[in-house]
Amino acid sequence: MSTQTAKIQVPLTIELKKQAEAMAEKYGYSSVQEIIRVFLTNLAQGNLKTGFYSETYEILTPAQEKRLYSLVKEAESEETYTLKEGQSIFDLANNVTKK
Repeated sequence: MSTQTAKIQVPLTIELKKQAEAMAEKYGYSSVQEIIRVFLTNLAQGNLKTGFYSETYEILTPAQEKRLYSLVKEAESEETYTLKEGQSIFDLANNVTKK
């Protein structure tokens, strides 16, 4: 039994192709085609999640991590907390204002 196949052609610059090939190898894929096949398979199955992700992040101190964990547990018990303007979740780990 043979499987029918189709080809997709995507115009792109040579530089982009080279960069994509290098990153494919870095991520452990055998080729850019393999990544595209994985992407299309997930898209076709409705398993694709897209979004924008930042490469910058903050590392929590052990005390902040412990505080955030307790905030999550409290939130599960329907406690409400309000961030002040300009405050981040990391600030919340150090200073909580109950609503």
